[in-house]
Amino acid sequence: MDTRSSYPEHAAFLFITTEGERRSAAERSYVLQAPHGAVTRLRYRSRWAATGALIHRLPLESFIPHVPEGAVVYSDPRRLERSMVDLIRGILDTAPAPSSFEQYAFAQLLTEMGAAVLLDRHGLPPSDAREGVRRAAMAFIAHQSGDPGLAPLDVARHVRVSLRTLQAAFSAADTSIAAEIRRQRARCAHALLTEARYAPLSFDEVAARAGFGSAMTLRRALREEYGATPRTLRRR
Repeated sequence: MDTRSSYPEHAAFLFITTEGERRSAAERSYVLQAPHGAVTRLRYRSRWAATGALIHRLPLESFIPHVPEGAVVYSDPRRLERSMVDLIRGILDTAPAPSSFEQYAFAQLLTEMGAAVLLDRHGLPPSDAREGVRRAAMAFIAHQSGDPGLAPLDVARHVRVSLRTLQAAFSAADTSIAAEIRRQRARCAHALLTEARYAPLSFDEVAARAGFGSAMTLRRALREEYGATPRTLRRR
């Protein structure tokens, strides 16, 4: 598997279980990470099964400053990695097919879980402390953006830094805490407006579910993020 040629924009996570070389041997599990590289000469002599996910590198890099290069195999799966396997299998077993809003939620969860797995294995360089704070804040915002009361101070408290420190981290990336909250809410609203099953929702109800205080603020955010009105998105 060569992610540079086959999946240049994605990071690959593969969780492999083997039966052992002998029937009496216990099962063994492996974790294969290929954020950006080639996996070669990986052989198993017995039956094996794999559960995997391809995660787009761009959103992944919003949580971890530097996605590692190369590919690596671990023979000691950790708790986070086992949890990621359970999440992937749960998504695959979903019936009927997930809606666009559910797909959005699953993508967010997998991206954050993949970032957590990489951070758990590779750590965060001290020089990237400010960027790490910003990305931790973005992960929290992605989870809590539906709360209309979410404010920059809440985010700062969650990541355990002062509001001034957090503002500086976002400013260094040419953005702000409030802008990221608004962007995440707009993404959620976009999913609600473009999925047919949510068509009965009024624009006020979409605004409330996405965390906006009113349909007017929803309209303003969608125009800024997508250059479209709620009505236009729903028609599409």
